[in-house]
Amino acid sequence: EIDCVIEKSLMEIVPVEIKARMTVTHDFFKGLIDWQEISQQKNIDSYVVYAGREDLIRKHGKIFAWDHTRKMLQEIYS
Repeated sequence: EIDCVIEKSLMEIVPVEIKARMTVTHDFFKGLIDWQEISQQKNIDSYVVYAGREDLIRKHGKIFAWDHTRKMLQEIYS
């Protein structure tokens, strides 16, 4: 289950997971990993929005603080 998908084009669907926790854990990426396997979109970046304060990059996706959502959308659509 993914909380949100952003359709950039017919072939580019960007998954976004939304978490209420302030501490990043491996569980944040479970849905994103499943999405990549099911959709076979290995070259599409995955995103997490969370209640923390820092933007981070991890192996399975990019993490944005909830109040940096605009920055995340600008990155996705650039």
